[in-house]
Amino acid sequence: NAATTRLSTDNGHTWGELKTLFTLPEKAGGFGYTQVFCDQAGELHLFLFCDDNSGQVRPIPPAEVKKFGYLGKLDIWEAHTTQVRGGWLPPRRIWEGRAGDMQSVFQLRSGRIVLPLSYYIPRSWSDRGTGFDAYTWMGSFRSSALYSDDGGETWKQSPAALETPTAAIGELGAIEPVGIQLKDGRAWMLIRTTVGRFYET
Repeated sequence: NAATTRLSTDNGHTWGELKTLFTLPEKAGGFGYTQVFCDQAGELHLFLFCDDNSGQVRPIPPAEVKKFGYLGKLDIWEAHTTQVRGGWLPPRRIWEGRAGDMQSVFQLRSGRIVLPLSYYIPRSWSDRGTGFDAYTWMGSFRSSALYSDDGGETWKQSPAALETPTAAIGELGAIEPVGIQLKDGRAWMLIRTTVGRFYET
């Protein structure tokens, strides 16, 4: 496993040889489904899913899949450059669980980097959750965000767990969030749902 690139110095007319940026730990699982971002300091950030050997990216024997459940795992890993793209720091896991598709990453004027996130919450008729969730259908995915205030060195998850109603308990819910910062300074997120309309926060 390795992250590789080809560089162009003529606006994409020609491309150089394939170059390895950094290696990925083989034992961690299969890597894929990336999101790339350039921050205000000019550093590149690469976000990747890692399936923790659950078979979501790199196939495994069917008998092994059962250990992880229907959706398996998709942890989020991050690697970024240092010294204004002088080199790459080793990739590492910044979130663990079953994430949904990464659709955007953005930086606030304060410098905070925000990665909108959707993640799986196992729910069924026999295990509906607690409180209000136990009596309504809010879907099996919630949306939130990971954020870093130190250029990607450390990451935290927002305490917000954003849910949307669904037509049945097994449907997806709040998925594929996309965010930006508005001119007035507020962060704005659009969330895809299964009820025929977007939700916002």
